[in-house]
Amino acid sequence: MKKENKDKICMKELPPDERPYEKCFKRGAEVLSDAELIAVIIKTGTESAPCLEVARKVLEMPDGTTNILAIQHRSVASLMKVPGIGMVKAVTLKCVAEIAKRTATAKFTKGVDFRMAADIASYYGESIKHLDVEKTKLICLNASNRPICDEIVSSGLVNQTLISAREIFKIAIENGAVRIVLMHNHPGGNPTPSRQDLEMTENLKKAGHLMNIELLDHIIIGDSSYFSFKEERLL
Repeated sequence: MKKENKDKICMKELPPDERPYEKCFKRGAEVLSDAELIAVIIKTGTESAPCLEVARKVLEMPDGTTNILAIQHRSVASLMKVPGIGMVKAVTLKCVAEIAKRTATAKFTKGVDFRMAADIASYYGESIKHLDVEKTKLICLNASNRPICDEIVSSGLVNQTLISAREIFKIAIENGAVRIVLMHNHPGGNPTPSRQDLEMTENLKKAGHLMNIELLDHIIIGDSSYFSFKEERLL
């Protein structure tokens, strides 16, 4: 018996109301669990593991828990280590993850309110939130709080990034910025600032005062939340 046929039999043995395709058709995709959504995408499992079981393996995080964010964190090579996930399925899953990421930012195409940390985090944070290394993004603003430019100014090892105030304000001055926003991710997923984050922010704040360029906010991006120095009244 072919693997695909074996899996289809396993899916069909489920009660009709528990089959992902039927559930989605009758009640909408929002009622499906994370594993069921993945099962719909990958379609088949293996001879020894039904589709839903393979889907749960796809969603496994390094700590053993399952989370939909796993497909953002995992590389194509990592996904292909799951029995039943070949190159085509792994690439499909990564494309779905990329669509989700772009959808999240597309909501803000009419502009970001730079007075709101949540807006900035939602729009700019998607590009760095699931990375395995720290990256620091600088956003330069004009006098009307509109973006002039944004660029990655530092990329480091896991939980480590190196950046200087000189580099940041050199870019800000070259672009005629009046205000800047700094943003970086925490690969571990917890956006709580480290001692180094606190010190760097204070140094940038002081340097900004001297150069008449305001540090409007420093935002740390986690997996599902963010930390804003402005919101926490640390700026």
